[in-house]
Amino acid sequence: MSSGEPPAIEIDEQAVRALLPHAWHAFYGRFGRLKQVQKLAVGPILGGQSTLVCAPTATGKTEAVMAPAIERLLRRRQKAPVTAQLEMMIVAPTRALCNDLMRRLRRPVVATKLSIAIKTGDHASFNDKTPPDILITTPESLDSMLVRRPTALRQLQCILIDELHLLDHTPRGDQLACLLSRLDKVSESPVQRCAASATVPDEALLASRFLGEQAAIVKDRTVGLRQIQAWYEYLDDDERVADWLRDRFVQRDAKKILVFANARARVENISSKLGEAPSLEHRIFAHHGSLARPIRLKVERAFLDAPSAICVATMTLELGVDIGDVDLVVLLGPPPNVSSFLQRIGRGDRTENFTRVVCVYRDEFERHRLEHLAACASQDLLFPEGVAFRPTVIAQQALSLVFQNPRGWVSPGAVHSRLPAYAASRWSESDCRRVLAGLAAGGYVRQIDGGRYVADEKAGQLKERGQIHSVIVDSPEQEVVDELTGQVIGRIRVRREEPDGAKPSENHLVLAGQRRRVTRVREGQVFVEGNQAQQKTEFSVSGPIRYSFELAQDFARFQGLPQGELRAFRMKSEWGLSHYFGSVWGVVLEHMLSLKGLKAEKFQAFFGSLDVAPDAGLRWGSSQEIFDNARGVLTKKGRRSRIVRLLQPGPFLGMVPEDLVTSWLEESIDFQRFADTLRECVITVEGATREVEE
Repeated sequence: MSSGEPPAIEIDEQAVRALLPHAWHAFYGRFGRLKQVQKLAVGPILGGQSTLVCAPTATGKTEAVMAPAIERLLRRRQKAPVTAQLEMMIVAPTRALCNDLMRRLRRPVVATKLSIAIKTGDHASFNDKTPPDILITTPESLDSMLVRRPTALRQLQCILIDELHLLDHTPRGDQLACLLSRLDKVSESPVQRCAASATVPDEALLASRFLGEQAAIVKDRTVGLRQIQAWYEYLDDDERVADWLRDRFVQRDAKKILVFANARARVENISSKLGEAPSLEHRIFAHHGSLARPIRLKVERAFLDAPSAICVATMTLELGVDIGDVDLVVLLGPPPNVSSFLQRIGRGDRTENFTRVVCVYRDEFERHRLEHLAACASQDLLFPEGVAFRPTVIAQQALSLVFQNPRGWVSPGAVHSRLPAYAASRWSESDCRRVLAGLAAGGYVRQIDGGRYVADEKAGQLKERGQIHSVIVDSPEQEVVDELTGQVIGRIRVRREEPDGAKPSENHLVLAGQRRRVTRVREGQVFVEGNQAQQKTEFSVSGPIRYSFELAQDFARFQGLPQGELRAFRMKSEWGLSHYFGSVWGVVLEHMLSLKGLKAEKFQAFFGSLDVAPDAGLRWGSSQEIFDNARGVLTKKGRRSRIVRLLQPGPFLGMVPEDLVTSWLEESIDFQRFADTLRECVITVEGATREVEE
């Protein structure tokens, strides 16, 4: 089959069944009819072609990839029986999703007489002497295996990537693309690459980046999109939210309620307020990334087993965690993007083709955003934002390669040859040499003869802590320890470091849904005991939310706003500007307005503030003039830093030469497109005063 989409023809189900004699019953025996995408995927995957399967949420795309891949593995073994060796790997974006895949796939895989195991930071055991036939893992654990157990990957025949769209354009997606390239160097035969993804605007581009130029694309254009039934509730503070949830629960409108909040502090505040009612004791749970893993697992198990309960969570419960049947999903404010909206509402009860959700908003603008996300989700419009391959990932991969080499060195050529094709065409071997020089200046590597580099002290420390395999920035939080049991409860952000034995400046906090009194601070740990005093807890912020230009523009169209209009409006003490340029371009627009003599500040995805009303006749100049002026934003330290944070560079930013970072920023921002867009925009000024919350 040629690359690209297979023809949209009707495929006979009996013919497909005949092609899957070993895998049919295990994967599809309990279903009625196959989905079209499951039929279409069989041919290219059985034929050994790398394949991208695109379909909306909950349409069986994971099984569409797995069933023919398993069949192909079993056919090969019939022709040439093998002893214990790892032949198939499944990579998932999160540990939770790995756990969910293990739960879903164990039974059908075992039914085909194959073995399956899991290796993540939560499940570290892996015996390369007696490996499983199939291994489920994360990008970080795959990186670790390439460094510590590369021989276990030599017989690998197929790698499957689940929910690929969640990794694309992220630092971990860049890392995974490198790992796939490195696998080709380690494996004794070409590795078939397959992936399952939600529908994306450019499937061919996604496939080429991760699966290769010749990858087949399977997409069922006849599948009906899920209908979303959304109810909207106006609740303007957490006290009212807690009261409303308590009423729904007590009145038995729903037995199990899953509530999503966008901030960990709000999770703690609402769950602690809910827990004040004696009737809800032991039935209120909090779940977020700052809680210690044993605490999170305890919450997940308790919520799963509880016949009736409320769990308030952040994005940590969006994917993969087995929490059983949920009667009602509640969103407290709009999620950051359409993918997140789909993942959250997908945790709820589904009746045929309907998904039900309650959307809580604090003002009309929040309601409009929720309504827009629901509309996009119902049409499977994700509006992702492209970010160029990060040079900081080159730094991380260089360190990983140092330790993979039994001789303990790496060269610029070796780094460059292991970049994915699209990145290798963008970043030269000379660029890789400069990144290695930056790592040397930072104390991570040192140069020896022949332009080679070996690990230095800092790299060894990262390896010992397991951080060498990660492109995620560590959060600056301190452990919170239960004074009585010594158990680590979670992590919080403190405003300043406390010396050992000092009286804590913050006397109370709320963590895991319970109020606690701080007793002491020792060796960087905060010790607490149970207490009923109220205090707001602070957590580190993982990073600003990035809204794509396309998503912001579609939101403007959804509200009926004229295209190309930048509308200035009076607020109480200043002027606002509605622009809908998205998060990154919003910062660039702020810079452009400052060049016009305006004090422009706080520009985010939709709005910004101005000191005075702009001139309705303001002229931006030609596209070339706009392009040249817009690039100047990268010379402004504060605005450059904001853009860098939005684009998520990862932990090795300081090791990459400044001009390479600038080049990456320019490619990601696309100043030419910004200039062409802004040139067509006009400013209008309205007189009425209004308030805006973003």
